[in-house]
Amino acid sequence: MRRISLSILMLALTLTPRLAWAQDKPKDFAKQTLQEKLQGKWSKTNHRFSFEIKGNKWMEFVAEKPLAASNTGTVEYPPGKDYAIVRAVTGHRLWIFSGGKDVVAVETFGPDGKLWEDGRIFYRFGTVQP
Repeated sequence: MRRISLSILMLALTLTPRLAWAQDKPKDFAKQTLQEKLQGKWSKTNHRFSFEIKGNKWMEFVAEKPLAASNTGTVEYPPGKDYAIVRAVTGHRLWIFSGGKDVVAVETFGPDGKLWEDGRIFYRFGTVQP
């Protein structure tokens, strides 16, 4: 009986590191949903605005007050679309496209539905930018 218990213990100890590694392994970027790809903080060098996405919440920050959100909104992930839609409390709408692991493209529309400005590229916070 003791030999069987020892064998089971040894087997468990042998498999534990493999199981732990499998759980910690990050999901392949190509297999992530759009929602997973867009999570995080996004910025652009020498640009006044940055933003963060957490789940379906969007927060925009300005350089003058980087610790307090200057604008907030909700993020929708329409099925079958390659972009998310942000509905800001100011009435603005943003379309956010994933451009790869550490880059997104953003189109902004004013409350009247017209294109607000030229599109912008943002990088994941901490990315070494060219």
